[in-house]
Amino acid sequence: ASCAVENCLAVNDSGQVLAWGTNDKGQAGNGTKAFVGTPQAVTKAFVGTPQAVTLPTAAGKVKKVLVSMSGTAYAVTESGSLYAWGDVAVNAMGSTLSAKPVLGLPSSPVKDISVSPAEQSHTLVVLGNGQVWGWGDNALSQISGIAGALVSVPTRSEVSFN
Repeated sequence: ASCAVENCLAVNDSGQVLAWGTNDKGQAGNGTKAFVGTPQAVTKAFVGTPQAVTLPTAAGKVKKVLVSMSGTAYAVTESGSLYAWGDVAVNAMGSTLSAKPVLGLPSSPVKDISVSPAEQSHTLVVLGNGQVWGWGDNALSQISGIAGALVSVPTRSEVSFN
């Protein structure tokens, strides 16, 4: 499971992703920014009970999920494919209300993923070949050795794990 301030993701025994909490940026991955569940003084889009995230049929079973403070949600499948949804503008993909493959990574499967806990986040993935790739906030050289603005497409880091 993974939780940010206002929303959570979990993977059940079947490898299906469930989401609940705030859905104002599409974090529920159900194709909407709508309210789902019983209202209890909630004034914005909200999913009150865990709901299944819609992943492409070819995705297969999910082994890991992450949600960032910026409203980006990620799922890594057993085959190493990476999907994202929600507010992924800071993370290279624009806004998407349903899970889509993250484009721009090499064909090596994703072994692990990490998101920063900060509001303006960055994402790092470790590929099966040990390479580290990242996108998002790079103000402090989190992704590349040259500090600068937003890295809008997956970029290889100088760091690698062999």
